[in-house]
Amino acid sequence: MSVFYLVVKNVRRATGRSVIGAAAYCARAQLLGGSEKSEYDFSWAPGHVHSELFLNRGAPGAWEDRSALWNEVEAVKEAPDETVALEVEAVIPDVVLEKDGVSAARELVVSELIPWGWSVDLNVHRAVAADGEERLFAYALLPLKWSSYEGWGRDRTHWRVGPRIIKEWRLSWARLVNAHLMKAKSLEKIGTKVGETRGRGFDVDLPVGVSAGTVYEQKWRHGERLLAEPELLLQRLTQEKRTFEWRELVTSVRDLTASEEQYSEALFRVQSLPRVVKLGVNEKGEELFSVRGEACPTDRRKGESELIRENRTDDEYAYSMHMKGRSYTALKVAVAGWASEGLRVRGIGLTFERAKKFEKASGIVTVAVHGILGRWKKKQDRLESNDVLVVNEIRALSDAQKNWILKAVRRQKAKLVVMLDEEFVVIEGTTIGLDQRQTAAMGW
Repeated sequence: MSVFYLVVKNVRRATGRSVIGAAAYCARAQLLGGSEKSEYDFSWAPGHVHSELFLNRGAPGAWEDRSALWNEVEAVKEAPDETVALEVEAVIPDVVLEKDGVSAARELVVSELIPWGWSVDLNVHRAVAADGEERLFAYALLPLKWSSYEGWGRDRTHWRVGPRIIKEWRLSWARLVNAHLMKAKSLEKIGTKVGETRGRGFDVDLPVGVSAGTVYEQKWRHGERLLAEPELLLQRLTQEKRTFEWRELVTSVRDLTASEEQYSEALFRVQSLPRVVKLGVNEKGEELFSVRGEACPTDRRKGESELIRENRTDDEYAYSMHMKGRSYTALKVAVAGWASEGLRVRGIGLTFERAKKFEKASGIVTVAVHGILGRWKKKQDRLESNDVLVVNEIRALSDAQKNWILKAVRRQKAKLVVMLDEEFVVIEGTTIGLDQRQTAAMGW
């Protein structure tokens, strides 16, 4: 499947990172430098495909050595919390040939970055994405200062918070990738919003004996992936068993984060996931958790009547059993219950075609998201307090569309039901009072 993904991150001293560590990770290299002459070694990491340095006009020849370039960036004396570089990370669809993927990454650098005077350290890896599929990932690392024979010049402050520039990069990347998809005779196309997914999964474990700097860089990246896609941790915890203890959850989050700030935020996001179910306590007195609709490989071979029931209330077990059936069957049962209570059930789909397909499967009258939002903007066909709004493929909607829907539900205190990974989650309008972190954890 072809997906769109391009993000821009800051390499900041305030987070404890070194730009040399970031460069070593991106280039899969062993670099030495910094004020403490630390070693950053990622030469062991698999999947490296391509490395290339693009130096802007006037840059000295010594900067053709990656270590010399990034040591000089690191040595620039500025505020201790300064952002010293930008890192652009992008996904190359799996249907694109490797050489064409590298070519697309080079074209982005040449067309969007080089004309503005950037020096760029471009690298391409092959790695497992957050959805479990193996893809190519392009990394472009860019120092935030002008460089010339005289050294480093003025800061590019206006680039740090430039959403317009980043939007141009994203549009350019979509065009470049679509050109190579056409070359590969693929009927798929990518866009900058619909169908966007998260980036990489967690990397393989570090080898024994690596430096503290290498460990920190790896943990920071794991922490960022965990913040963006907390479901990754649930997949890891339930890979071989159904339940996990609080201690296991805390330990896993701690091992995958680099700072207290990352740790506390990531733990909160994982706990806030709607699929996490508290089962009670085990024989050791430790809190026990599971995931709705998740079964380990051995569980899938069992019948529904053989599923483990200990430490569950009857209601929790009934809901889990209910959700393990076909999601549309469970949804139809819920719809019948809402109708008996005098509630009106309405549906929203991503496009007209998908809305009608969902309507046929679920029995819910469903319209395309663009149509309903257009009517809401005209103050037509608004929600009422007795409405149940069912949103299919919630993760595929844009952030603006999600915010419109959430505000409309909250304003009228209607019920909101979202389809998450072919399961439905009921949100009782404003009675739960979702805050910003909780809605972010649900992919909002």
